[in-house]
Amino acid sequence: MSTLLQDLRYGLRLLAKSPAFTTLAVLTLALGIGANTAIFSLIDAVMLRSIPVRDPQELVLLEWHARHEPKYQGYSSYNDCYEDGKNGTYGCSFSYPFTQQVQAQTSIFSGVAAFSQAGQLSLSGNGPAAIVRGQAVSGDFFRTLGVQPLLGRMLGPSDDKPSAPAVMVLQYRYWQRAFGGSPSVLGRTVRLNNIPVTIVGVASPAFPWLTPGNGYDLWIPLSQRDALKERFFGIDSTMGDAKNWFVVMVGRLKPGVSREQARAALSVLFRNHLIHDSEALAKDDDQPSIRLLPAQTGLIGERDTLRTPLYALMLAVAIILLIACANVAGLLLARSAARRKEIAVRLALGGSRLRIARQLLTESVLISLCGGALGVLFSYWGVRAITSMVARGPENPFPFSVSPDLRILAFTLAVSIVTGVLFGLAPALRGTRMELAATMKEAAGSTSTTESARARWFSAGNALTVVQFALAVVVLAGAGLLVRTLQNLRSINPGFDARNLLLFGINPELSGYKDAQARAFYRDLRERLAAVPGVKSVSYSSVAMVGGSSWSRDIHIQGQPEQSRLDIQLVPAGPDFLDTMRIPLLTGRRLTTADLEQAAAIHDAEKT
Repeated sequence: MSTLLQDLRYGLRLLAKSPAFTTLAVLTLALGIGANTAIFSLIDAVMLRSIPVRDPQELVLLEWHARHEPKYQGYSSYNDCYEDGKNGTYGCSFSYPFTQQVQAQTSIFSGVAAFSQAGQLSLSGNGPAAIVRGQAVSGDFFRTLGVQPLLGRMLGPSDDKPSAPAVMVLQYRYWQRAFGGSPSVLGRTVRLNNIPVTIVGVASPAFPWLTPGNGYDLWIPLSQRDALKERFFGIDSTMGDAKNWFVVMVGRLKPGVSREQARAALSVLFRNHLIHDSEALAKDDDQPSIRLLPAQTGLIGERDTLRTPLYALMLAVAIILLIACANVAGLLLARSAARRKEIAVRLALGGSRLRIARQLLTESVLISLCGGALGVLFSYWGVRAITSMVARGPENPFPFSVSPDLRILAFTLAVSIVTGVLFGLAPALRGTRMELAATMKEAAGSTSTTESARARWFSAGNALTVVQFALAVVVLAGAGLLVRTLQNLRSINPGFDARNLLLFGINPELSGYKDAQARAFYRDLRERLAAVPGVKSVSYSSVAMVGGSSWSRDIHIQGQPEQSRLDIQLVPAGPDFLDTMRIPLLTGRRLTTADLEQAAAIHDAEKT
């Protein structure tokens, strides 16, 4: 320890004597280490952190499997897990009747957290009406997960009954953003879809939501889902319909119950539910079964979307750090040439080459640690810049909490030390590999060129130059490919004319409009907007073109075999939609107002 302290003091004095060199080296490393720390912070938040619940290793996600798609009529998925959207042979959404059967298996689970998306809700009574995202959860949801409230209480089994008063719990960020973080929010009544709902609690900030990246503003009991008139894919949701699958389940296994035992028991339950209940949804040949996945890996959310870009960015910034190391190593090599006399004198006085190499490495690590300390600040700014670009405005922030912790600091420290050794090793070895007599003669003013005569073409400096150039070519090639990709994306023909389009969203049903009233509202709004000077055409659709959401249905074409069905993507649209979007028509005719009125009449007749 005494020699280490001596090396540290001596290294600090030398660095202080060369402020220009020290500043340049520290800034170079700070950029490389900061970029790596920033991307690792995002990877840590997205990929590495465990779900924010008590004892997550005890939680399992229920996933169903079958050889053929069950005969459900409505299936809703929320990006919670991997699902076979094309063939429908596995997924994690279940019907509410089967959910109740699973909740009754008290010999298997100590608790079952069932949840479903409540969709977009209209919240009024807190200033101007706002659209919020809600999640409907079972009464055992928060107890099973071990989530504690920051204020008030969480939802319980007594709240999840049709006769119970309508209540909700606020998510911490939404409470801060919409209610100013006021404690007086407890007991306050607001309106969701024009239904009075009482706020009973605020969740702990440690629990933003369960599925990574699937963010919600509030939680309501699962029993209130129908009362809020939420619709899924155009089908009125009914809790008791075994053909409507919309509930995701996470269970906490009881002590002593293995995952295989639970899987076997639940598979029997699921098979009986699909095959032997009042209305069979599958056959014996379909072999329906249940698999139990660790909730930590089974709940994917937005992880799968961000995994590849983050790993690609990590590789890119790692190459940048290597280039920074080569830069600083070159500076140290040039600096070591000016210190040859000093090192020769130390060797002549009896210093060992190992001792001097350790001193030189200590100086390199000191530079790297200073760069790492400054890199932490750069990484903080970098993370904020990246999350701001990814976020879709203040109402939709980055769906992961990126905050420094011991893991990130340990990563930065490890990168700093490894970096210091990496770029300091070549100068340390070169600085100690010298012929003492020849070097002392040079120091005394001799014109001997022994050292230069012995210089080989493949020196450490030349090797660093080659490495740096090769890495720079890789980075430039990657940057060129990225720019070319962006140019190609800009030149893609989306199938419609995206110029001079103004888009906005509105949902009159959230304010209590019925079908006929909503159609009249759209018709009146379209006519009034079309009368605005400068407006050429106005129309509306259920989803925006290339807006990130889609609506699919199975159809049967007349004349084809009965079992032949096609999965299509569709966009319900209003009058003049093709003309407004300037979508070319290859054959046939465009939709007319008469077509829309006929479709509305058929829809009303089916509802009655």
